[in-house]
Amino acid sequence: MAVAGRKSRRLLPGEDPDTKSFDFARRWLTIYEQRESLLARDDFNGHLSPDDYAAVAAGAAYWRQRTVELSGLDLDSDRRMLRPGTETEVSLTRRELELLEFLAQHPRHYFPDHVLAVRAWGERLSGDQVRIYVRRLRIKLEGTGWQISSRRG
Repeated sequence: MAVAGRKSRRLLPGEDPDTKSFDFARRWLTIYEQRESLLARDDFNGHLSPDDYAAVAAGAAYWRQRTVELSGLDLDSDRRMLRPGTETEVSLTRRELELLEFLAQHPRHYFPDHVLAVRAWGERLSGDQVRIYVRRLRIKLEGTGWQISSRRG
């Protein structure tokens, strides 16, 4: 497990970067995502140092990666490959990788198309575009033991 950035930032009380618990890691990711959204508000402009913003961003990035590791997905983000525990590797597009990482960080959660687009990719896409990426990813996940489920509405 890579712990880049762990030594360069102060840990919050109770934060354990070496945890083996997905739920614990997910809680810390939520904390850092909430801190990121608070810092993005205009009320904080000029009140915090760039180091404060960088520390929150580093913490969020660490916990995003850690939740994916603990989810059991073997993702190589640099090569955009999924290694499902077989000798076969599944090649992913950038958007498919980002979608799979986001969904791995939020298991058993359902998101409307417009929310999924903004949360996974940070941009607005049409519902049809989101459904196309989900369908393509579902096809690539067949036979890997991983699946994406959806529900109407």
